[in-house]
Formats: sequence, C-alpha cells, structure tokens
Amino acid sequence: MLNFASIFRPKTTRKRARRRVDDTPAEPRKWLRLPEARDVFLFGGMAAASYGVYQIYPPSAYVLAGGFFMALGVLIYMGGSTK
Repeated sequence: MLNFASIFRPKTTRKRARRRVDDTPAEPRKWLRLPEARDVFLFGGMAAASYGVYQIYPPSAYVLAGGFFMALGVLIYMGGSTK
C-alpha cells in the first residue's frame, strides 16, 4: 500500500546508523549509599550514652544529646569539610 511519505521520499541506499549500546555494567546509584562505619559508631554511641543518662535522670539526657549535637554542628561549620 502506498502512502504520501513513500511516494515523495527520496530513495537512498545508505543504512541508518544504529544506536550504540554500552556493555559496561551500570554503576550503583549515588543516592543509595550506606553510611560510613565511623558515622554509625558516632551516632550509635551517642544514642547509647543518652539512653544510659536517661535511666538516671531523664532531662539530662536531652541536654547531653543536644549539647553534643550543637557542638558537633559548630565544629563542622567552623572547621569545614576535609574532602
């Protein structure tokens, strides 16, 4: 069956270039990274210390954790990143 495009399209003998497919394995997604071991130990240790202090006197656990995280934030802000 003939249509308008097949009638007025110029005839060529060249083949179209095919899209190349990369055979290298896909790299892992950047948003799916596990935390580093030192971060896990830092926050896990802080949680354990806060829980232990909470068993003695509950308000002091919040003061201790808040002070620690405030100091950590100030040190990171003032010190900058090393990477």
